Amino acid sequence: MRKTSILLLWAVYGTLCCEITGGMTLGKYCGKMCVLDRDGTKPSIMYLGLRELTKAMYLQPLAGPVLMIVSLGMYLVRGVTLHDLIGRTRVVYLGQAKRIRAEQEAQYERER
Repeated sequence: MRKTSILLLWAVYGTLCCEITGGMTLGKYCGKMCVLDRDGTKPSIMYLGLRELTKAMYLQPLAGPVLMIVSLGMYLVRGVTLHDLIGRTRVVYLGQAKRIRAEQEAQYERER
């Protein structure tokens, strides 16, 4: 029961940090990265939660190692991890995120 509580707390931390800071946990802040939706916008809290719960499953005793291997294989083959696939997100460097947002704003202006 205690381990489940810790995993749930970890998932809540990741979800709330990304929601409040625009896609960054402490580690992503230090690495100058952020989480974006597939289309380059801020992810919804629901998908952030799914993403973080999937990451928490990596720490389960039996299924965790299998899921980590699957996620690593997916990243090597498709360039996307399991938790990003489920959460419909991607992790990008902040400079890349700024370019994506600028392109979206320019496209929005052209459509107006």
